[in-house]
Amino acid sequence: MTLAFATACGGNGGGAGGDVDISNVQAPILQTLDGDERTRVATLIAQARAEGELNWITPIITESKDPLVNEFKTLYGLPDLKVNFENLQTGQVTSRIQSEVQSRQVKTDFVGLNGSPSFFKTLKDAGMLVQYESPELAAYKGKEQFVSIDPGYWAAPIAVQYLPVYNPKTWPAGVDSWYDLLDPRLKGKMSWPGVPSSESALFMYYGLRSVLPVSYFQDLAKNTPRVGVGNSTVATQMVAEGELTIAVTQSHSAHNTSKELGVPLAVAFPKEGAVLDGWGVGLLQGSPHPSAAKLFMDFVLSQKAVQIMVENQAATPVRDDVRMPTELHEFAPASLSAAHAIAVDSLVDRGTLEKSREEFVGMFGG
Repeated sequence: MTLAFATACGGNGGGAGGDVDISNVQAPILQTLDGDERTRVATLIAQARAEGELNWITPIITESKDPLVNEFKTLYGLPDLKVNFENLQTGQVTSRIQSEVQSRQVKTDFVGLNGSPSFFKTLKDAGMLVQYESPELAAYKGKEQFVSIDPGYWAAPIAVQYLPVYNPKTWPAGVDSWYDLLDPRLKGKMSWPGVPSSESALFMYYGLRSVLPVSYFQDLAKNTPRVGVGNSTVATQMVAEGELTIAVTQSHSAHNTSKELGVPLAVAFPKEGAVLDGWGVGLLQGSPHPSAAKLFMDFVLSQKAVQIMVENQAATPVRDDVRMPTELHEFAPASLSAAHAIAVDSLVDRGTLEKSREEFVGMFGG
């Protein structure tokens, strides 16, 4: 997908100007704050109440949506705030934002996106990301080497990895290396992420190519994997139902699929490593509800929210002060240090990524 944005449309993405009466603003979060920070948050709460809504679009976060929204509204004293949430695939998110920006009709306040750091960079370069220094950013200092973070513009509170998912009863051999996927018994019984259409899958392929030669993928193509069968929930369900033997997909969905369908699923951690796919979040310039969006950014980056997402998504926390429950360790890396992440330039230019896409399509088709 080619991303192209015009210059920023109207609005500065900040809260309403002028004096704001905060004398009657009460919220649990305010009990933990004092001084200027208490005044700042109370002002944003008053403005968010006047705005009345928050528009949020993102992929991968479905299981965490309700507990996140409920906790946010309670913590910030916003029981009547209408949170309009849409769970879209990565390509749908980028298309929506591009359309809103180019038409100068921005409706999205808060955008989450995984595996597409170049998308956020394009937005920033076009002046379309709000520069917002959330106080929670201090917990993410130094994490830029693992996931895509540009402090003040976007950050990634959690990360996932594309990893092989399988049923150990039907594939007892397991997977120790990416080369194990070349086993001829897997011909036609394996899926691979949709690199031709998915930004996150493309980023994963680009990263894997730094540790696996093109000859590996040429050999993999001979096994005729099914490319782009759907999102991670669909892929893991296909494994659980026996339609696929192995699905290379975002592994966090394996936990919920296994629990819901009562089928044992295992996640492999290949010795060559895997690309860490950060779920980045940012605020759009000119959005209709900027104050609510800033509060939501503070919350989503907080320890409390990241803990909610880790427990519900089986995702890897980027913050050091969040612990993944022990029972989830077999489905996703429990920490950044456990991720065995392949070092990838998260601000790689679009031209390089498109060349990677063309290379993949040349081997696997579009």
